[in-house]
This record gives sequence, structure tokens and C-alpha cells, in this order.
Amino acid sequence: MHFTDMKKLKIAAVLGLVVFSACNSGQKQEAASIPATDSTGAIPAPAAVTIDTLVYTMRHVEEKGDSVAWKGGEPHCSITYPEFQNMPSPLKDSLAVIYRKVLFNDHATAREMAKAFTGAPDEDLDGATSINWFSTLDVSVVGDNGKILSLEGVAEEYTGGAHGMHGTWFINLDRATGRQIELNDITSNLHGLSQLNEQYFRKEKGVDAQGSLKDAPGMLIEDDTLPLPGNFTFTKEGILMQYNVYEVMPYVAGPTTYVIPYAALDKVLKPEFKR
Repeated sequence: MHFTDMKKLKIAAVLGLVVFSACNSGQKQEAASIPATDSTGAIPAPAAVTIDTLVYTMRHVEEKGDSVAWKGGEPHCSITYPEFQNMPSPLKDSLAVIYRKVLFNDHATAREMAKAFTGAPDEDLDGATSINWFSTLDVSVVGDNGKILSLEGVAEEYTGGAHGMHGTWFINLDRATGRQIELNDITSNLHGLSQLNEQYFRKEKGVDAQGSLKDAPGMLIEDDTLPLPGNFTFTKEGILMQYNVYEVMPYVAGPTTYVIPYAALDKVLKPEFKR
């Protein structure tokens, strides 16, 4: 997975969907508890899972680069994702685009993508003795109420430097249309939602309600207006908001995650999104 791609949280040409990038490698690794690969090159979980008529099987792909080519510091990649069966269009079509263009980074399968990551090193890395790059992506179904399908992607990678990168991304899809649901789709009062979001952000980070937000320790915003996150999902309790590292705070601060309860959102949510 490549975080330069993952930071493009929306791709207008690809249904405006949140970007995941996956990884790749060269020598298949199989855990003893996971069956051998099938004809797709992916390792299926033992049984399919059914959520409100959607049936899927968890697939796992793991690859490792050639130790000779990489001077003993071969990269490693692991991808886990749900493969859906008998899914109706247009949701099926939307997910096909997500998987091919986003998850598999324009590769036909996760295996092909994985092999691309751990193929022969670039010429400028020739002679490196300990690269030890890795990339992992775990995609899971975190919500499906019959109307909205929500996927979560947890990604981490290291490709040199002082530290690696990590993040969590959500994709929320309208099951009837296959369209991605964004924050401006769930409210007719975006200003009110922004105010609520800042209130809960301040509470989560311990910033006084009357204090300057941009001057608070570690903040990376340029003024006192907190931008809404592009990353959210629906939970039983409320709307989960997620800022990944570097979006509003530095790497050392880690991600910022909190839930705004549905009761607090009652006046800003459109009726179809209230609980």
C-alpha cells in the first residue's frame, strides 16, 4: 500500500471513494490456520459470513520479497479483505471499482498488487542491506443496516525514514444506489454539524471551549476553524469521526477518534439518518 495514494481521500474519477492503497510481495506465506489459496490466488477464510442478506468470505493474501534481490532485507505485505457473493447491482459495480482501482491499485487481484510491492528493488536501492519494508491492509465490514454498507480499512506501512505510516479509513455506501455517502449527504445544516464536531473534538483533546483551537498544543490548523473530517462512519451510538495523523495534529499525537451521539445530532441530521 502506498500512503502517497492513501492521502488522496477522494478520487472523483473513481466514484469519489476513499482511497486505500494495498501492498504487494513475491513469495507466498501461509499461516497454518488458514486454508491454501484458491484459483484467485487469495487465501479464503473457512466460512462465509452473512450480514442482512449480504454474503462475503474473508480473503487473505500474504507475500514476501526475494531475500537475495533485497540483500536480506526483503519487504513483506499482507492484505485481508471481504469478497462478496451474489451482490446486486449497482452496489456490486461500485465495489468492483473500489477493489480494482483503489484497493488493488489498478491491479486485477490482490496477489498481483502484492507482488508489485515486493518485486525487484529499484536501481537506487541497489546495495541496500536492510530495507525491511512492510505494508499491511485489513479491510472489514463494520456496519450494514440494510440501507448502508460500511467498510473499514486499517493500513500501516514502512518504506524507510524515521517512522512508518498508519491510518484508518471508512467507506459508507448506499446499498440501493452504490453511491458513497459523505458528510454533506447526511445533513442539511453543515454549519451546525461543524459546530458539534468542534465541540466533541475539543472535549476529546482537552481543549477549553473558549480557548484558541489553532494555538492548542500540537494543532496543525491555520485558523480557529476546525475542518470536518472526510473520514467517518455510522455506529449504534452515533457518528464516529476520524482524523488520521497529520490531518490536524502531528504524527506523535496519533489519530483522533470520537463519537457524536445521535441525540446530540438530532437537529442537524436528515430524517433518514436519525436513529
